[in-house]
Formats: sequence, structure tokens, C-alpha cells
Amino acid sequence: MVSCEFDLYQLNDLNVVEQVVDVTMWVGLHWFNEKVSWDPSKYEGRKRVDFTEKSDMWMPDVVFYNQIDGAPLTKELMAPYRLYNTGETYFSQSIRSSFLCPLDASYFPFDEHVCSLKFGPWTYNTEECDVEGIRLTMNFLLPNTVWEVLNLSSKHVCEDYGDGIGNFSAIIYSIRVRRRSQFYVANIIIPSVAISYLTVFNFIIPCEAGEKISYGVTIFLSQTVNLMLVSELMPRGGKSVPILGQYLLTSIIFIVLCLLTTIEIISIYANPFPENAIGQRKLKFILKRLTPIMGPKLPRKMKKVCKVNPEIETAIANLHVNGNAVLKEQKRDPKKTNGQIHYSTKTTCNNNEEYQKMTKREEIIIACETLNRFGLFCSFTFLTVLTFVYIMLLTHQSGAEPPQNLMLAV
Repeated sequence: MVSCEFDLYQLNDLNVVEQVVDVTMWVGLHWFNEKVSWDPSKYEGRKRVDFTEKSDMWMPDVVFYNQIDGAPLTKELMAPYRLYNTGETYFSQSIRSSFLCPLDASYFPFDEHVCSLKFGPWTYNTEECDVEGIRLTMNFLLPNTVWEVLNLSSKHVCEDYGDGIGNFSAIIYSIRVRRRSQFYVANIIIPSVAISYLTVFNFIIPCEAGEKISYGVTIFLSQTVNLMLVSELMPRGGKSVPILGQYLLTSIIFIVLCLLTTIEIISIYANPFPENAIGQRKLKFILKRLTPIMGPKLPRKMKKVCKVNPEIETAIANLHVNGNAVLKEQKRDPKKTNGQIHYSTKTTCNNNEEYQKMTKREEIIIACETLNRFGLFCSFTFLTVLTFVYIMLLTHQSGAEPPQNLMLAV
């Protein structure tokens, strides 16, 4: 049995694209082979031999199981390996390879992932060769502009493949990475939320301005183009649609609903027949229920008009001319039936009042303005709650765990 120790002692660089991870690292293999030991006294005290080329001497055929090419680490020697008189052999070199790493982009761009590198012998079972991980460090890790490496961990596993093949030992190195989200917040999230909030201002534009529909269509096209640009930056694949993509799709549906509401309000406002613009029950409900709460400040619904008999007006004029009295208003007492005129200095009309009500057109204008303010309140509230909920979900850490079973990729 050969004991082989695997050392991932320097992780230089890491790049994650889609579900492929490119890693540059220094690895080391350390094993004992008693068949190649010697007595230093017989060879002039020589205790070490360096090999710069691959010889016929046995070397473990260790591979990364989830490596894309699946080639053994000792296939090509880029650095010499040392053989000591005790049979101890040490081999170290820098490699760059690509691995498969399943990504869940649900929390993009605040996502965390655990990429696992599974290392072990390919043809030798545990009775012939056993592996053990001995060291991990991030001291030489180069800074990455996209990903931040949080920690490294290793785990020794022994798997039984059955059918007389035997047990195979392996080491799983887990690399927890987190995406740097500053770029995506400044270039994706903030513009997307700002475009969505521009929809609210559609209800502030007066109906007579004639720009409400064109403004709503412009916001819809802007968010659609923004979704196309964002989709190029979001990772493809995964088990679910990213939360950010769900927010953009929901905002587009929200913009469409606001646009349809605006069209309905304008159709009521611009109807040449006010009597048929909206149903009486709906109009009554808007004017009596919604208008007092969030409608505009209504003009005086009724205007007082006093009816005065012409004979009374003549008598008042004569009194002013003669200077006998100064009277502001006169009225005939309806209780007197003998035609006698009673004078009064009161300035209000009591019994002969008439009221001038709002026209149908004025009611429609008030109703449309009320609907605009109601739409402004509802859309702003809904969009604020929607944005808050999605941001809370987006910043929630997924807590990814390393996969238990890694498929072989060759």
C-alpha cells in the first residue's frame, strides 16, 4: 500500500464563468515507495536524486474527478520531483485547470457558491493507494475583481463503487466564493429601480397635457431594453430564475398595468359625451367615496342666487336716491298675502335661494383627477413594497453547501 499526501498549498487565481471554474494553483504530491530506497553509504552519502523528466519509476495517477479534461497531474512534468533514500518522493508544480461547479444564481449579484475540487487516484483503490490532504492556505491568493474567496476546507472521503472494484479514497477541497456586488448594484439594480419609479409620475401628468400615453410607452420600452442588457450580465442556467430577473419581469408587468390604467382614465376624460363616459354608480362612488379622501380641492358646488321682485328693486333704488335708508338686500315676505313690502338689512338669502350644481363635464374632470391621485398612491405604495421585498430576498444569503456527490467529467 502506498500512502500519498496531496497538498493544495497555494491558490493563485480563481475565475468563475457560468458553471466552469478556472483555477491556478500550486499543488504538491508526497508519497513513500520502499522499493526505490537505498543506503546512502553505498553511494557516496547521496540522499537525494532530482528527476527533471518523467522516468519509468512509479508515480501515482492522481486526477481531479470534476476536472473538464480529466488528465493526471503527473502527465506532464513542469517541475522536477525529488526522490530521497528512504523512498520518500516529493513532487510540486503549478497547474491551471478548469472544473465543473454547479451554480445557483438565484441571489445574483449577492450570491455565494461552494466549488468543490475532488482529488484522488484513478486506478488504485484504498488497498493500493490512499490519499490524505495535509495543508490549505490563502496567503498567496491574488485579488480577484469579480470573486472574493471566503474560505477553504478539505474533507477525506472513501467511496465504494461496488462490483468488485473496491473502495477509492479521495480528498474534496471546498472553496467558498462570494461575488463582488458593487459593480452590479451601481449598473443594474439602481437604474432598474429608478426606471420603475418613473412610472409613478405618469399619474401626475394632467389629462389635458396629451403626453401621458407616450410617456408610459417610453418607460415600458426603457425597462424592456434594460432587461435585455441585464440578461447579458446575469449568469445563464441554474435551477431557478434569479430574483433580480423576477423583479424586472414584475416591474414590466406593473408598467403595463399602469399604462392600461392611464389609457382608461384618458378615455373617460376625452369622451365627447360625458353622460356615457362612465357609469352613474361608478361616478357616484368616485365623487362621494374617493374624492373626499384623495381627490382635488373641489370648487363650490352650489352658488346662491336671490330672486327679488322688480317692484322691490325700484323701491330700493328710490330709497337710495332719497337717502332715507341704505339697504343691501330686500325681499318680499312670503307669509304676507296683501302685497305689502317688508324691508330688511340682512345680507343672506333665505327662502328664495336657488342652487347652481356642477355640470356633467365638471364631474367627469373631478373624477379623472381623483383617479389619477388614487393611481399615484396605489402605484407608489405597491412599487415601494415590491422593491423592499425583492431587496430583502436578494440580500438573503443562500447558505450554499458543498455537493455530496461529484460526477466525473472527461
